[in-house]
Amino acid sequence: MAPDLFGRRGACLFGSTTAGGSRAKRDWTLPSGVATVLCSVRSRWGVDGQLIEFRGVQPHVEVEVVPEDLQRGLNTEILKAEQYLRTAPADKEPTSR
Repeated sequence: MAPDLFGRRGACLFGSTTAGGSRAKRDWTLPSGVATVLCSVRSRWGVDGQLIEFRGVQPHVEVEVVPEDLQRGLNTEILKAEQYLRTAPADKEPTSR
């Protein structure tokens, strides 16, 4: 989902770099039935034309979780995005803190 949002005009991502894994996975059971292997079967392309596997998608604004927010049940990334929406002009790109 992050690559889809990243490429949309006006969409700004807040948080940390994604894990860089595909959601499209498949289970293969070994012929003996002893084990099953889970593998990605399709990769995603980032907006820069590179595969996101093992690289992830970087947000526009890197936001680290604030432990005090977490203890109070607050989401630091959402708080930062809300602050941006309240204060930034509509045509301004966000800047990292």
